[in-house]
Amino acid sequence: MANRSGDASAPAQSRDLGSQMIRTLGLFQALVSFPIGLVLGSFDFAELLFPYVYYGYYYYFVTYLFTCLMALGITFIVITQRRTVLDNTKRLVFEGVKSGLATGLWLWLLMDSLFGPWQYFNDRDVAERKAMRVAYTLTAIVPLVLLFYTSLVYAHVQWKLEKKYGERRDEERPNEREEDGTGEREPLLTRSS
Repeated sequence: MANRSGDASAPAQSRDLGSQMIRTLGLFQALVSFPIGLVLGSFDFAELLFPYVYYGYYYYFVTYLFTCLMALGITFIVITQRRTVLDNTKRLVFEGVKSGLATGLWLWLLMDSLFGPWQYFNDRDVAERKAMRVAYTLTAIVPLVLLFYTSLVYAHVQWKLEKKYGERRDEERPNEREEDGTGEREPLLTRSS
């Protein structure tokens, strides 16, 4: 069977440039999301082991738990994409889920920066810390767009092209007969007369 451009086992020379770029971008997505998931998971584990009684304890536990799962979900999808053969529809679904998880993480960071329980402490510099956290969150738009939405847009364009033009010709099986038009494979055993 011929190597498809999105084939996980295909050598890099047989993939088209867009597919190779998406695979490399997925590697960067995993390199960003995996450490974030580990750090948030360790924070959540610390909250579980040392249950300090203070305002917002359950909030932090739930926040660390769900954001850890979202970040590690991105890593899981990247590993799954790298090890399987995907058609354009499945690739679009995976890219949409990854972008949705990354956007959810960003929105959670924004809402926590604006309305989180940390701002109710009796510190004098709460307004300054709030402004700094919001600035960090707004700066995080750049890697969000560059790392996640570019691959989503590429997957959507490939899906629309496949839907418009149908299956690509290079994905046909090379050992099918073309000359008789039957599309049957050549038999393994031939009957001698």
